Amino acid sequence: MSDFRQVLIHWSINENDIGRVVKGMKTQMFIFALLGIWGAYNLTGTTMAVLHGIPLTLLGLLIVTTRFWRVQVLENRQFVYFKDWFLWGLFSWIGRETPFARELRLKKEDSYE
Repeated sequence: MSDFRQVLIHWSINENDIGRVVKGMKTQMFIFALLGIWGAYNLTGTTMAVLHGIPLTLLGLLIVTTRFWRVQVLENRQFVYFKDWFLWGLFSWIGRETPFARELRLKKEDSYE
C-alpha cells in the first residue's frame, strides 16, 4: 500500500471521516487500557482472579497496541507495516520483506559503498 488512499479503501474509511475515526480509536484505546489495568490488578489476587486477569491484561495490551498503530498511520497519512512499526523495525527481518524494509536495506547497502 504505497498510496494512502489504498489504506483508506482497505480500512473502509472516508477521507472526511479520518478525524472522527481517530477520535473513536483513541476512545477505544482508553477503554481497553482501563480493561488491561483492571486485568493487571487482578493478577495480584487469588488464583481465580489471576486466571481472569491474564486474558484481560493481554487483550488490553493487544488492542491498545494495534489501535495506536492505526492512529499513527491515519494521523501521519502514511502506511507503515505493523511489523516495521512495532519496536522500530526490530522484527522487520521476520517473514517476507516489506517494501519499507527493502528500501531501508537498499539505502544502507548504498551508504556502505
